[in-house]
Amino acid sequence: MFKIFDKANKNRLLYALLMVIVVILVATMIGNVSAATYTITTSNSTSSIDAFLSNEDYENPSPLANGDTVVFNAGKYNLDLNVNKAIKLKANGKVTVNNIFTSKNTIVTGFIVKEGFYADRSNNISKNTIGYLQLSGSKSRIINNIIKGGLSVYSSNNVVKKNYISSESSIDGRKNIVTSNTFKKNVYIYDNNNKIVGNKVATNYKIFTSGKKNILKNNKQSYRDLALSNVGKISKGHVLSVKNIGTKSTKVCYIKIDNYDRTVYKIKVPALKKGKSTKVLIPKRVINKLKYRYYETRYYGGFIHLDYKNKNKDADLSNNHLDLVSNKKGYEVYVNMM
Repeated sequence: MFKIFDKANKNRLLYALLMVIVVILVATMIGNVSAATYTITTSNSTSSIDAFLSNEDYENPSPLANGDTVVFNAGKYNLDLNVNKAIKLKANGKVTVNNIFTSKNTIVTGFIVKEGFYADRSNNISKNTIGYLQLSGSKSRIINNIIKGGLSVYSSNNVVKKNYISSESSIDGRKNIVTSNTFKKNVYIYDNNNKIVGNKVATNYKIFTSGKKNILKNNKQSYRDLALSNVGKISKGHVLSVKNIGTKSTKVCYIKIDNYDRTVYKIKVPALKKGKSTKVLIPKRVINKLKYRYYETRYYGGFIHLDYKNKNKDADLSNNHLDLVSNKKGYEVYVNMM
């Protein structure tokens, strides 16, 4: 009969108890190991800072390890930060650097980057002022930054949120979330399944999309609700079609025709319910005004575009800009994506 306290079972129980104690001790030791924090000041040389962050000196390896924090005290640092560890990089006060390069799993907060910030994947970049930001990897978070020279994203599954972006930007990847940003110039979306929600775009600029299944809603931008298309010539002039492609009801607006230098005519477009369209006529006498002299030959030339500034909350999936150019038959109207 099996006896719970025989010698063999006593040995087994002692071994099991010893193993439990070892596991507890190891877990306690791991819990007591904390990440290190290092402080950088302007008294540190450029070469020493670079060697410390990049960890490329194999003879004298840097003590910097994944999970550590590096704090830069206030000052102007005439150097590039090259980071290849999964660390936290923080600015204590006003800290200016030239460029920042990160690989993966880096957290960067509070820096003034005069030129460019070049990030790979799984980075968290927040509350920085950046000349230009390029994101080439996936699963990063770009939040609450001021980006003066524009944003370029070449990857998928990133979050771009609450940034102020002054120059043209592009998103070339899938399943990115771009929300609550302020764009002062055009934004170009080149791939599929992106979610573009709640952004504000400056007057006379817009969000352009060329992919499929992109979700665009609640973006405040001009040129957003009406699709302007070419119908063709008739005896009285030229006919255009204007269609409401997204808003429950648009506001009254105008189509402007100019000869490259000044507006020569404005066509009033009535309010349109969603899905409805109307045709407008550019009179022949206006077409005849769009002429300019080139090597003693008269040619037609001008732009036709919407002058539509409102606060409706819909996406523009169409074009709003046509060109009127000369040819041997007189003129031609065609699409131009600006």
